[in-house]
This record gives sequence, C-alpha cells and structure tokens, in this order.
Amino acid sequence: MYSKSTSSRFVIVGFAIIAACVPVFAAGTDSKTITIAGHVTAAISLEASLLVQDLDIMAGANKTPLVSVTEFSNYKGGYAVTLQSTRGWKLGQTSGTGSETWAYTLYYGPSGGTVPTAAITPTSNSMVLTSQTGVGGKTAGAVNVLYISFATPGANALNADTYNDTLVFTITGS
Repeated sequence: MYSKSTSSRFVIVGFAIIAACVPVFAAGTDSKTITIAGHVTAAISLEASLLVQDLDIMAGANKTPLVSVTEFSNYKGGYAVTLQSTRGWKLGQTSGTGSETWAYTLYYGPSGGTVPTAAITPTSNSMVLTSQTGVGGKTAGAVNVLYISFATPGANALNADTYNDTLVFTITGS
C-alpha cells in the first residue's frame, strides 16, 4: 500500500490544510464617542416691594427702610441693578400751582444686615445700586433694602400737599 514516508507526507499536508482553514482571532477594538449636552436658559428678575406707604415729610427720615428689592440673575458675566428718578432725587409737589421739592438721600444694602453708612451717589437721574461681576455672577434671590433719609423741613418750608418721586429699578445681565 502506502509506504511510511508517503503517509507521513499526507499527515503533514493534512495538518497544514487544517491550520490554513482555522480562522485566526486577532485582538481588535472599536469605540464610539457620545456627547451629552443640555442648556440652562438665561433668567433675570427683580422684585421691588414698598415697605412704607406714606412718608411723613414733616417728621423727617433717617435711613428709613423704603423698598425691599429681590435680585436674581444666572448670567455668568454678572449683572447690575440701576435706579432712576423722575424728579431728580427730590420729592415734588403733585397738585396745585406750587413747585416745591424736598431732597432726599438713599442708601442700599442687604436685608437684615447693617444699614449702610455711605449714601448712594446719583449721576444725573440714574445710579448703580448693585454690580455683581465675573464668572458665576449668579445670585439666588439676594434681598436688599433701599433706605431713605431727608431733613425735617421748617414749618413754612413746604405747602400742604402730597409730594412724590417715581423710582424705576432695572436689572441688566451681562
């Protein structure tokens, strides 16, 4: 039949064919990158509540709490709160033919804290009350108080009347 050398050849060739048919499992990798994104909508608000309904001008005022102001902003550059006066920081006569006015001074500081000692200095009919700057200018409802001071007028300084000024608070994000 077959000689020993011939059968050895078939066995060697058989192993070679089997080895060629067996798949080689090489190491492999695959990866995917997924970005998760969300957003926060810019929000800014200001609430102002009058603490005194009617000032007694004849009694004067010495840092009397006038308005509670709640500030909120999540603008990362910060925000500023400004205040404007329609009468140039004076209480003005509202009826009759008189044009009397009575000047006042304002102070602004945190609610529940020490009453500020330095008055707010207006520039014309506008002034900056609060300025929060820098990254993370977010504030979660900071509450401040606007205080008013004015001298007691003399008995004949003002006509009997109602005196007022309109103040406009504005908050601006950056």
